[in-house]
Amino acid sequence: MEINATLIVQMIAFIIYLFFCMYYIWPYVANVIEKRKKKLLSFAEELNILKLEISKINKDILKKKIYEKKISFHIIKKAKIKGKNILQKYKTKAYLEYNKIITEAKYRINIERELAFKNFYKNISKMILSILIKVTRNTFNENLDNKLINKVISKFDYVK
Repeated sequence: MEINATLIVQMIAFIIYLFFCMYYIWPYVANVIEKRKKKLLSFAEELNILKLEISKINKDILKKKIYEKKISFHIIKKAKIKGKNILQKYKTKAYLEYNKIITEAKYRINIERELAFKNFYKNISKMILSILIKVTRNTFNENLDNKLINKVISKFDYVK
């Protein structure tokens, strides 16, 4: 494989694209993920507080009669089930939100990549045509130059 100008220009365009993604797209995605993570941590802290409160109530109830002891076990069992349900609910919401964010980011990246390639091809074709026209200036007139440029550029419009 030969290293030529096309390969070098493609490498440069790819590097520019990577820097664009790194500085404009990834911070947005990381920020949203971090916000979701903070929400989940706050919910976990609330569950820990509830768990501590239940433990205190349990100690007081265990000092009382056997009947009250049976009631306390039922309350604890229900609280644990409710806590697990709440935690599972927020885990599921967080997972769905994570997938939504990742899918949206991938979609936006693809759109930006397609636009970058389209603009890249148009700019390269205009540059090549202007060089060719300057070289062959004595054989063409200006109207023919514009028609030729538009015709060749329209050939590169297939990139979507």
